Amino acid sequence: KRGSDIFISVWNLHRSPDLWENPLEFDPDRWTRPYSNPAVQGWSGLEPTRANGTFPNEVAADFAFLPFGGGSRKCVGDQFAMLESIVAFAVAMRDFDMVLLDDPEQIERELVTGATIHTKDGLRVSVSPRRKGNDRAHDKTDLSHDDTDSKPKQRSALENTVMEPTTLASVPSNSSS
Repeated sequence: KRGSDIFISVWNLHRSPDLWENPLEFDPDRWTRPYSNPAVQGWSGLEPTRANGTFPNEVAADFAFLPFGGGSRKCVGDQFAMLESIVAFAVAMRDFDMVLLDDPEQIERELVTGATIHTKDGLRVSVSPRRKGNDRAHDKTDLSHDDTDSKPKQRSALENTVMEPTTLASVPSNSSS
């Protein structure tokens, strides 16, 4: 009916065995290879070469992958959100030790939806700070740990060294082109 709202279940869309090969398996390489299903009429499948902007995206997957929506109503902050999530994860891993408290084999894998998608019973994690101080550019602390000592070790090779910023252009590419 004209004027009706339509809701697309992104949860189901992203886990559809009609649209994705082994959709419930963690497979980051799925985004590097084309996939299509002729049984889904009108869907041109996943084609990595169609990507524009951040990848994977809705264009490369012919709107079967919509974490930020698509078309004219797509989230305007999608690229910022992707980059911000990488930085936030890197900062968390740099600044905190995180240890899963439960046996990974015993964790209930059922996911539930709400404001976010999360495990039914949550994940119990111990989080502790790795180091103190705000002068990270001049920090001489090596954050590697061994089983006998939980304190960070001093690394003399880094003394009087300032890490230079890097750009994506200076990072070696893994592509074979």
